[in-house]
Parts: sequence; C-alpha cells; structure tokens
Amino acid sequence: NDVIVKVDEEDVQGQPLATLRNLILGKQGSNVVLAFRRMTGSELYYYDVELVRGSPEYFESLKKSQAIAEEKEKLINQVRQQEQEIQ
Repeated sequence: NDVIVKVDEEDVQGQPLATLRNLILGKQGSNVVLAFRRMTGSELYYYDVELVRGSPEYFESLKKSQAIAEEKEKLINQVRQQEQEIQ
C-alpha cells in the first residue's frame, strides 16, 4: 500500500493520475525522484526512490553502448601493453 507523495520535491498528494504521469515522464536519461509513504501496521514510513527515465529500447541501447565502451577499453589496454613489451 505504498503511496506516491512527491515527484521531484513537488507534493502530489491528492493529485489526479494524469498529473502524476506528466511529472514522472520526461526526457530519456533524466532522473526523477519519487517519494513514497508506506503504512506498515501502525508504523508510517517515508522513502525516496531515484529512477532514470527511458523506454526499454533506450536501456537496451545503453547496454550495447556500455559493452562497446568496455571492449574499446580492453583493446586500448592490450595495445598499450604490447607497446610496452616492444620498448
């Protein structure tokens, strides 16, 4: 029974779902912080979650970019090591 109470420090309690949607959605790759309220028994808890906005395709492209960057770094290190061995 978690309830969103803030989006990026803006109080959204009682706001319609369309307002929440507009605040949560944004530019791919940008961050959004959601603040939640949770009632567990008689205890009331608040917590924040920071999310990165993006479609599944966006995150898949990030994974591919990361893999390419890692392979590039690996190759650069191999070339540097071979250069040192030559000297």
